[in-house]
Amino acid sequence: MPAKLTRLIILVGALGMFAGPLATSSWAADLAPEAFYGRYSGAGISQNPLVGDFGYANRDMDVEIGAHGDGFFVEWTTVIYDFTADEPRRRAARLDFVPSARAGVFVVAASPAGPAEQLAWASINEDTLTVSILAILEGGSYSVQTYHRSLTEGGLSLYFVGDRDGQTTRVVTAFLHKEGG
Repeated sequence: MPAKLTRLIILVGALGMFAGPLATSSWAADLAPEAFYGRYSGAGISQNPLVGDFGYANRDMDVEIGAHGDGFFVEWTTVIYDFTADEPRRRAARLDFVPSARAGVFVVAASPAGPAEQLAWASINEDTLTVSILAILEGGSYSVQTYHRSLTEGGLSLYFVGDRDGQTTRVVTAFLHKEGG
């Protein structure tokens, strides 16, 4: 991996970690899902480390987190503005979670729309809600999408990492403002 790209990935990761979380000490208690409830919107930058300086794209994002039965849901929409495409692409997803036997860990309440070869879960660590999605792809390869949504003053800080077969394919950072808050 070129040194310039390695430094960029480290910088992006550091910015995501220090985006102003509410609970910064290691002894802080994990928040309940209710702390994240609300509608959030904003914009961010996507970077594909595999193509270096040409792998950037802007994204508009909306996220809603709310109550669902004895658990919660996370619903998100992303509009991707990629200079290689004629039209913006739109992706939307929703996952419903219920508590697991482990504190701070939640499992999908029902099979998510999409392939049966998919596993999703959520966890809360201090002020960060993390949603991970593992998918088995054609030929037995895999991808993992990990969304870290940290509470900050006025909204959420998003740090997303996409991985395919152990190689980072996408890093997205964004700030999402809380609507009505």
